[in-house]
Amino acid sequence: MSVKRVFGSLLILAGIASLAASGWLLYHNNEEDKACAESTAQRLELVTDWLETQDFTAQEHTDAEIEELVNGSESVETPRVELNGDYYLGILSLPSIGYETPIMDNWSMERLKYCPCRYYGSPQTHDFVVAGHNYKSSFGKLHKLNIGDAVQFLDLGGELHQYVIQDIEVLEATDVPQMIQSGWDLSLYTCTYGGRQRLTIRCDEIQSE
Repeated sequence: MSVKRVFGSLLILAGIASLAASGWLLYHNNEEDKACAESTAQRLELVTDWLETQDFTAQEHTDAEIEELVNGSESVETPRVELNGDYYLGILSLPSIGYETPIMDNWSMERLKYCPCRYYGSPQTHDFVVAGHNYKSSFGKLHKLNIGDAVQFLDLGGELHQYVIQDIEVLEATDVPQMIQSGWDLSLYTCTYGGRQRLTIRCDEIQSE
């Protein structure tokens, strides 16, 4: 067999291997997406059921909490609740695209496979950053959002935080300070396809009158 034929055969084999690897990666991502969709639905039901058992009108603030609220202290944290071994902060809703998800505390790459997680801050400190995988069933929907769209977050203390999208930007993966020290009340982000950058939704909270 000539060198040219050998080289041609190797190119064909390399092409087949590349297609097989691409196919396997697509299958793997689809399976993870399905698992995330199922996990999110189960966890959303869990958190919703817990909220429905609460009587927030009957709850009273402690003296320390009242003093912090009166003095405008930003040390009042978002309530978190442990359910089936995981901690949750509340439910995030994106009405314009019909998306709703629980938000877990204690961010990690493993937990992001279940549903979006808090990456930094809180609604109370006006620096809330939430991360999610770019699965279609998770924050892969963020690219469908537009400036002016509403965003809602119901925390597990029964308080509804309402936001409006003011900016959409793409950050480098290394731009951590710009992500968490942005001055925005709420930031939602996910990896772009390829994972090198972060699609970031910036929101201001609507202050109740």
